[in-house]
Amino acid sequence: MITITANVRAGVLGRDVMARAIGRGIDSGLRVFEHHLKTVTLRGSRPAAGLFRRGGRGNTLAVGTSSARSSIESHTFKVANRFVGVIGSPLAYVAHHEYGGTIRGRPWLKIPTVFHDRYANAPGFFQRSKKGNLFFFAKAGRRQRTLRVRGEKKSRAVSASGLIPVFMLVRKVTHRPRGMFKATEAATRNDVARVMRDEILNARAA
Repeated sequence: MITITANVRAGVLGRDVMARAIGRGIDSGLRVFEHHLKTVTLRGSRPAAGLFRRGGRGNTLAVGTSSARSSIESHTFKVANRFVGVIGSPLAYVAHHEYGGTIRGRPWLKIPTVFHDRYANAPGFFQRSKKGNLFFFAKAGRRQRTLRVRGEKKSRAVSASGLIPVFMLVRKVTHRPRGMFKATEAATRNDVARVMRDEILNARAA
């Protein structure tokens, strides 16, 4: 969660006029922040790394659905002589990616592979890989020689066994902290200050 604060002081405009201008300025600043967060930070690319897709590079998060973006909420409050603007998400997994941490299964966590979208409902069986990881495998068609992966230009060849790893089961997963909100704050700091300043200047010019 990110917080923006500003104090209301009596001056040449009068306290009420200044308060309204500051309130509008914080609202405008929150909209700038929210737009960057939704269109840049939460739209990171999802490059495939072998069987799995990473969650995004650097401070970005590649989201598969719109739930993270639509969960972003912003509010402006007036407390005594201070305006406070806050923006954040109530979703636990957004906070988890922001600050990092470990998620534990009950008893398992399902980690989809790059083939999951196509074979999620295909019949198959569980089997451990050579490294001891527990996978669910589907069987490729008799004449199927290649597999298409969303986002990749070239098809992948079907393994000699004809088995397609659909997802892996693990006991826990640890994510690094991405600092998405912190990075967005740094990227939009000047623009947020500009729109807040413009509201004050417009009020003075009126």
